[in-house]
Amino acid sequence: FLTFNYQARDVYLVLSGSGTVRVFTTDKSGKNYAGDVKNGILTVDGDRMYHIIHADASEVQSLFLEFSPGIRAYAFTFGS
Repeated sequence: FLTFNYQARDVYLVLSGSGTVRVFTTDKSGKNYAGDVKNGILTVDGDRMYHIIHADASEVQSLFLEFSPGIRAYAFTFGS
């Protein structure tokens, strides 16, 4: 489990392996999930950067990620 606070409009994460990542934010509506996340689940199908959050405005949020076995996380990047 990985938890942290961020302030950005977009959150990207470089991942490798195969499996799933459950994504939770302090915004319970799920409206801020980006294209790679469907119903709070990110399916990792290869080594690449995944777009996990896109919000209308830069705001402080908490992000919670739960990784299935076989996933490796390398780097976060943020956009405003």
